[in-house]
Amino acid sequence: PDAFAEVPVQSYLYMSSISRLISTRRDLRVSRRLQYSVVRTRDLAMTEDVRDGAYINQLRSQNITWADPDIQPTRKYFQDDTDIALGLTADGIPLFNRSPVDCWPLILINYSVPPHMRNRREHQICCGLIPGRCL
Repeated sequence: PDAFAEVPVQSYLYMSSISRLISTRRDLRVSRRLQYSVVRTRDLAMTEDVRDGAYINQLRSQNITWADPDIQPTRKYFQDDTDIALGLTADGIPLFNRSPVDCWPLILINYSVPPHMRNRREHQICCGLIPGRCL
């Protein structure tokens, strides 16, 4: 009998992002940066940021809905200054140089901080890894 017969070739690794979001709110330095979307002045004739887009503005006018009809909060998207906007990215990368083996990290980008800070590691949350091709 093969000892590895019941071991999957690939599996998905999930990492909870909730603890990172909580620690982000507790860090005073980062918490100040999260006020970017609240304190910045905005030119209504221009789209300068992701949060200025038509879809985000449409969400701001809608109440949050849940799949469960018994749970229907009476608040709107991005109603509070403490609401955080996140974007999900996925991009396949090789594990080693010239390697046919790759993986797909799932990364949350915090759109509530200034644009020039969004790609810093401290404002990104890795919430999962999807294995790619295997040999």
